[in-house]
Amino acid sequence: MHKVTGYLTGYLTSYLTGYSTGYLQIEKYRERMKKMEQAESSQLNLARKIEKKGILETPAAARPAYHLSSPVGWMNDPNGFSVYKGEYHLFFQYHPFSKTWGPMHWGHSRSRDFIRWEYLPAAMAPDESYDEGGCYSGSAIEDEGEHVLFYTGVMNRYLEDGTHEYCQVQCMAKGDGLNYAKYKGNPVIAGDSLPEGSSTENFRDPKLWKEGEYYYLAAGSCNANGTAKPGAVGVSGCFGSKRGKIWKDVGMSGFFPFRRPPDFNGFSAGYAGRRL
Repeated sequence: MHKVTGYLTGYLTSYLTGYSTGYLQIEKYRERMKKMEQAESSQLNLARKIEKKGILETPAAARPAYHLSSPVGWMNDPNGFSVYKGEYHLFFQYHPFSKTWGPMHWGHSRSRDFIRWEYLPAAMAPDESYDEGGCYSGSAIEDEGEHVLFYTGVMNRYLEDGTHEYCQVQCMAKGDGLNYAKYKGNPVIAGDSLPEGSSTENFRDPKLWKEGEYYYLAAGSCNANGTAKPGAVGVSGCFGSKRGKIWKDVGMSGFFPFRRPPDFNGFSAGYAGRRL
């Protein structure tokens, strides 16, 4: 009982002194934002300025005390839930420019105990040709001191000849827990790597993990016509790479009873590794 009472007392003290989600450490945030002023992406820089304004102006009482809320604007799926340098990082699909759905950015927060969440500046904005339609769902791992993010980029545009180009591709970014740089060779995996007959318009939600020296990634899709084969809901593309840049099908792709890939962390790398 004493341990429980001590824990509750500590939590309430922390809550009342202003370290819960609703009571962001504003001074620390201001200091951090000063370091972000030279952001390379003007769109990302604008998103960070807007969320900074929202954080500083939104009363703490207007935010949940326990659950994480977006700094400003629209909040969607959680992404990239991972441990980096001993802290829990949680990203989320995010449209900071309005309270309605729009081209997704990746919002960013971190915690040491899942109770007190600290806002970090937005990690990614849809500012490249391969993700101009949005930076969508993905995952993250820590590898050799870097925070590695994989996400679905959406290409949604009209070409000069009037053709509408729409497809979903898998992209990579790496960072230090605050700033992230998109890989210059993105997209690293496109729809032409999927099993024959798969949809390139519904190719998303990469799940990334690493075993030994190899990266592995599974992403979901469906038939090109949007339907499923008997007994199957979706297609899973399963790929392997030694450095995360050049990916190969490891022979495990096919039709499965799910549209979005589950957590594949139990996957055996022995077979796949021999195929890379």
